[in-house]
Amino acid sequence: MTLRNETNGLFAQGRFFNAKGLSHFGGCGTRGICSHKYPSHILAVPVLSLRSTGILKMLKLLWLKSSFAQKPLVSFTGPLRNNYERTKVFVLKFSSFLVFWFFSLLVPVLSLSINCFAQEWQELKGDHFLVYFTKDEGFAKDVLNKSEIYYNRISSDLGYARYSEFWTWDKRVKIYIYPDKDSFLKASGEQNWSEGMADYKKKEIVSYAWNQGFLESLLPHELAHLIFRDFVGFKGEVPLWLDEGVAQWAEEAKRRQVKVISRQLYREDTLISLSDMMNLNIRNISDKDGVYIRSTKAKDNKEGVLFLSGNNLVNVFYVQAVSLVGFLVEKYGGSSFIDFCRQLRDGKGLEDALSSAYSGLVGSLQELEDKWRRHLGEGG
Repeated sequence: MTLRNETNGLFAQGRFFNAKGLSHFGGCGTRGICSHKYPSHILAVPVLSLRSTGILKMLKLLWLKSSFAQKPLVSFTGPLRNNYERTKVFVLKFSSFLVFWFFSLLVPVLSLSINCFAQEWQELKGDHFLVYFTKDEGFAKDVLNKSEIYYNRISSDLGYARYSEFWTWDKRVKIYIYPDKDSFLKASGEQNWSEGMADYKKKEIVSYAWNQGFLESLLPHELAHLIFRDFVGFKGEVPLWLDEGVAQWAEEAKRRQVKVISRQLYREDTLISLSDMMNLNIRNISDKDGVYIRSTKAKDNKEGVLFLSGNNLVNVFYVQAVSLVGFLVEKYGGSSFIDFCRQLRDGKGLEDALSSAYSGLVGSLQELEDKWRRHLGEGG
């Protein structure tokens, strides 16, 4: 058995993608596919509702006190009772006036708050996207144009272009662009290292203007996640490496560098076994400096063990994920990969989907790993 300690070395020397660069939106790495949080424009209504609830409680209290809901402590008769009744009518009328006056002031204030909040966002409409921005219309137009280009390419590559109503009209994806990182972090509640976030089920992407790498990397990455998950769903056997591999394959600018690093990992016998990749959930890796043990296989097919820091483990996971997807797409063609995704969508397990889509070529996960490793050894 081979023992390898890779907590330092190649990755520590800075010749590898850093965790932030690969995990992108912060939630795509150690925190999961992407954070399922919502920007402030969604939180606005619940906040107002909570405030309104407090106001209603206060009004209810005033009303109960003013309408003599509680029984009087003293019973009156005769002239005293008549004076009491006249006083009660006066108080009731006066309290009604106060309630009316209070609401006449409250409604305009609430309306003004809602309108101001709604007017904060300006909107650009495309065939498949709605882009919301506050200041830089030029950047927002770039986002909209790039989004449509990426959509057409990714949906075609994955075989989804045939759906004529896919992401159109009221099904369009919403992209919110905050004016700067501070406002994005304040509104989203994300960590300082977060560059954006996405909600797959609501089909929303949130980031900020002139985010470095947003147009070239983050945007296609998240769009690929949304398209892929829209098609295959969440119920089937879709491992995280496949989900992340598809998303990273959409980042064309990184493909060449990924191939170089994958071949280097193969030469140094530091690839994680595919069985470990199947069960690895990088969302649970909270200690980037901790040491994690994973299985591997050397070039001579001897089994070994890797000792990786949390940061390096996340990096290796991402590189292998996109390398595996790239191998399937380039080696056997896009049509077979589309069929593979379709099999997963229809409920087949991963191995059954592989053997069906790649009949006679890839019959199991072990065969996929062997052929992928051989491909890397041949310089693929």
